[in-house]
Amino acid sequence: MRFTTLVVSSVLVLFFGQTNHSQTNNPAEPQPSQVSFNAGKGRSISGKGRIVSLKNPTIVIDVSQGLRSFGVINFTLKKIAQVERYIFVDCDKSGKAQRLFIAQFESVLPGIKGEYSFPMVNVTRIGNHDYQTQVGFFNFAQTIAANPGAEAEQTKIYLNHNGVHVDDDFLVARYARVASEDKRHELILFYLESLRDLNLKRSELEQGGSRSSEREKMFAEFAARAQQSFKVVADGKSYTSNLITLAARI
Repeated sequence: MRFTTLVVSSVLVLFFGQTNHSQTNNPAEPQPSQVSFNAGKGRSISGKGRIVSLKNPTIVIDVSQGLRSFGVINFTLKKIAQVERYIFVDCDKSGKAQRLFIAQFESVLPGIKGEYSFPMVNVTRIGNHDYQTQVGFFNFAQTIAANPGAEAEQTKIYLNHNGVHVDDDFLVARYARVASEDKRHELILFYLESLRDLNLKRSELEQGGSRSSEREKMFAEFAARAQQSFKVVADGKSYTSNLITLAARI
């Protein structure tokens, strides 16, 4: 997240490393449909992977059937913003995450001055809106070390508790936009794939690596897969009257 008057880093951090947290071996079953307590009774998820948000922003997102819902986490970020994350995972039998999709709804806390603002320099059109787009490498452990207590740590703790391991290096696509006219709400969509399951090593793709010349092509192919992992089926205020009907189609 980025404010014009207050800045807290949640931009894409490209690190890698290992973690020593204890983990269980059995991935959890998807959690049932629920309304997030942070959503003002205006945001929910169905058992078929449909996220419905009635405001900030008004949007309906269908997540690929291969990605199972692991529920919602809510937390206060740096005493500045409230974060609500809808988490979907595709993992192997041992619980290692192979793919993840995360929809992050974030809002500046009442009484905090500031707004979300960031340059739109690499734009992807999704639904009716443009999203600032970043594609690169991601690793939970070193991101946590660089920014403890933030989204990566909260997500890893939650997934570990549910038997999901996220210790690998990942490719990540990040799509972000300001989600309200007052600029106090933000929507970020993340898609991640394990490099291990792609039979790739980050060291091979980084500058000087044995396959560094293939990196841009691989990033482009990955970005295409990222956009196939979800679909925006309703987007914007003009769709508000249809959202209840869409939410019921579960």
